[in-house]
Amino acid sequence: MDTDKLAIKDDQPLANSATNAKGARSENRDEGVVTIFDVTNKIEWALKQLETKVEENEKQFERSLNALEDQISRWNERD
Repeated sequence: MDTDKLAIKDDQPLANSATNAKGARSENRDEGVVTIFDVTNKIEWALKQLETKVEENEKQFERSLNALEDQISRWNERD
């Protein structure tokens, strides 16, 4: 693990440092912050997309299975 990235540098204030201006903190707070709400929305969206795809695949599988069963039935009727 590269510990150089973990070192605190004196020329960079901490994120919660009182030396930052209040306006600058509130502007920067909104940029690039991912909330738990954002994460859950993305997970929910992905799960709904997955559910839709699974349902489509199940319908296609059922149609294919029915077509195979029909073909087998026709072969058995000929014999």
